[in-house]
Amino acid sequence: TRCNLRCKQCAHVIGKYDFADMTLETFAKLRPLFPHLRQAALYGHGETFLYKHFFEMLAELKRYPASVYVTTNGTLLTEAVSERLVELGLDKLAVSLDVATPALFNEIRRGADFDSVIQNIRMLNAIKKRNHQDDKPILSIMYCAMKSNIQELPKLVRLADELNMTHGVSVMNIVEY
Repeated sequence: TRCNLRCKQCAHVIGKYDFADMTLETFAKLRPLFPHLRQAALYGHGETFLYKHFFEMLAELKRYPASVYVTTNGTLLTEAVSERLVELGLDKLAVSLDVATPALFNEIRRGADFDSVIQNIRMLNAIKKRNHQDDKPILSIMYCAMKSNIQELPKLVRLADELNMTHGVSVMNIVEY
């Protein structure tokens, strides 16, 4: 549940979550399930790539036939992270992008920079192409629908196409708080 942003719609802003990570001991208790999984979602209410054991867990899960899915805010999608995701065969990556307009993005995703996140996605696509892995990870946009950004949905669909996000835009709404 740790995050490097303070997005205006997030539970972190109202103090709903303490910052915490799954322990390796808890992960180890789940191992008997791994051979039977169809899909594993390796994320929580925070930024996935802040977790220091993320790649260990991904590598272990990819030893089994399960499809592994991750969500990120895209700010920590560095070249090294992208290389590892492609190397380990991550199946699906969703990037939380609530708008396609830089100023509004930076207002909603407090602490992030729109242009940097877009550049990170482009870099991941270049690494996939260089490694002949155009299909892994499959990319999508996770869009949190709000009154302040509903007009952005058509632009996000076009952006998803431009960024080779073949699983398009997933729309979610806020229901927790």
